Amino acid sequence: MNDVPLKRIVWIFLFLLISLNCHAEEFESQYELALVPQQSGQYAVKNHDPLHLSTDDSLQFDLNDGNDGIIKHPTDLNVDINKHYFKNYFFDTGKIIREPFRWDSTAKKYFLLETGLALALYSSDEHIATYTQKHRTDSTNNFSSDVRSAADNAIYALGAWYLYGKFGHDTRARSTALLSLEGALISGFFTSTVKIISGRKRPNITSDSSDWRGWGYTDSAFTSGHSSSAWAVASVISHEYHEHRWVPFAAYTSAALVSWSRLNDNKHWASDVFVGGLIGYYTGKLLVRYHHEEYLHETQSSQHSQLELMPFATGDAMGLSLHFSF
Repeated sequence: MNDVPLKRIVWIFLFLLISLNCHAEEFESQYELALVPQQSGQYAVKNHDPLHLSTDDSLQFDLNDGNDGIIKHPTDLNVDINKHYFKNYFFDTGKIIREPFRWDSTAKKYFLLETGLALALYSSDEHIATYTQKHRTDSTNNFSSDVRSAADNAIYALGAWYLYGKFGHDTRARSTALLSLEGALISGFFTSTVKIISGRKRPNITSDSSDWRGWGYTDSAFTSGHSSSAWAVASVISHEYHEHRWVPFAAYTSAALVSWSRLNDNKHWASDVFVGGLIGYYTGKLLVRYHHEEYLHETQSSQHSQLELMPFATGDAMGLSLHFSF
């Protein structure tokens, strides 16, 4: 393999990292909310969201501590295993499917950029596969096997994390574990659907990266399910614990290693893991957004509900008046 394809590969992945970093920074702005004191004693939450990742420009809620300024997490999620959680699998999937119809011009530009990166990778798939297999060794195989084993057993880690949050009264840990599981399963549903439709042959079966068999091919490479699930979990965890700078680094590094292992094992083309990673990344980010929005609305609604008990006197009659507003 000559130097030109290798340089092209390096530049493609550099653009990928820049793109994901820009998305992460823009998404953070959704939860760095400016609190503006109101005469009612409440705070108006002003939200800057250039990627159109949220639907509300402002919300109001009470703060017991009276702080104003900038806060990272106005509320903690409170996700648990119940009927509402399982219903959200269907509702959230529908929201994600409809999301492209809500994109603004900035989001569309990012989509075009990432589509261009995917096409560039697609044109280099055979070069990347050749390079990867040429440098494949027993050490990379052993390391890839460990990574794959960890990814396949991540469900047990999420289960343990949930139990820790449940019985250790750590709401954020419990909610993050459940949202991570939802992200992995929903992104897996999306990738499985694409696999059924695309029918792309794996690189360990053919050296022709343009061999697409379409509907009915049972062992499709496009897109990578391992990659999508890994990036979905990583995006949820990295956001919910973003105040610890090492957490996003560790989460995304782990997801990247899962994607790399699929290339090392010759199970996927580079464009497979790239598109799968994007599906997982955005699935996780959108789930976090949806559930934070839902929690903010619930908080706002509960504070607008009031139960008042007032004494009254009418002529010779006296008593108490019960008034409930919502």
